[in-house]
Amino acid sequence: MKKKNKRIRKSKDYQIVLDFLINNANQAFNYKQISAKLTELSQKDIELIIQLLFRDGKIEQKDRGKYFYRQSSNEVTGILDFSQGGRAYLVSDQLDQDIKLKSGDTRDAFNGDEVQVKISFPHKATKARAVVTRVIKRAKETFVGTVSRTANACFVIADHSKVHTDFYIPLEKSMNAKEGGKVLVKFRDWPSGAKNPYGSIIEVFGQAGSNVAEMHAIVAEYGFDVRFDPTVEKTASELSPGITKEEVSKRLDFRQTTTFTIDPVDAKDFDDAISFKQLSDDRFEIGVHIADVSHYVQE
Repeated sequence: MKKKNKRIRKSKDYQIVLDFLINNANQAFNYKQISAKLTELSQKDIELIIQLLFRDGKIEQKDRGKYFYRQSSNEVTGILDFSQGGRAYLVSDQLDQDIKLKSGDTRDAFNGDEVQVKISFPHKATKARAVVTRVIKRAKETFVGTVSRTANACFVIADHSKVHTDFYIPLEKSMNAKEGGKVLVKFRDWPSGAKNPYGSIIEVFGQAGSNVAEMHAIVAEYGFDVRFDPTVEKTASELSPGITKEEVSKRLDFRQTTTFTIDPVDAKDFDDAISFKQLSDDRFEIGVHIADVSHYVQE
């Protein structure tokens, strides 16, 4: 039973129930009322989690069978803003001015995360102290970085200057990425007491410095997919490269004129071309062309 309870405490379900009570702070619920809101969880699991939360001192009991999270007046929410130098500030509408956090008080939060903090005034201190108590919502969960390997460890050094720590990658989660590889890492966990957050490499772009790797890294850094959806790929493969007589009649036909693409061999599209025609002994026509790719794009 102890092992089961330990596993539940580390589960997402445990955090989901706690988050619900925190987001409805100072309101009391029984397990049936919570179950009606959190339909993805079973009543049995919710009832057990509530008992564990109460036993852990995270929630209080108002009436028999009804529990609530007590939010005190010294708890505020806001956005964590890291500087390039690693300093962190809490930006909150609930505060007159931003509060600077000490490096050890940011817990497992990253730049841009929405967090809850506890405000206190240490003895003889002239400024308030803010300590992150939980991350409400993460700004992002994937990060671009460069692999750094040792004999028996793998780390990813984030490219973004506001990510203040390296990611520890278990070897079985490293996708065999090489030293100096440009990769996309997914944040997994930041265990209490651990110096570095844990991550998994989910995409290897190539070696840092190569054009393809850097291009894909930039795309991924801003949250875009570096690969097309299978549906898009399938649709593209079904497009006919031919052109109808009706369509030809609407255009200038250069098929009998020497015309060649100027895009490199590894280009993703071939839409730029130059044509050459001799009009007389001393007159030549040079054509600069760009393909009408919209012809192949359907609504």
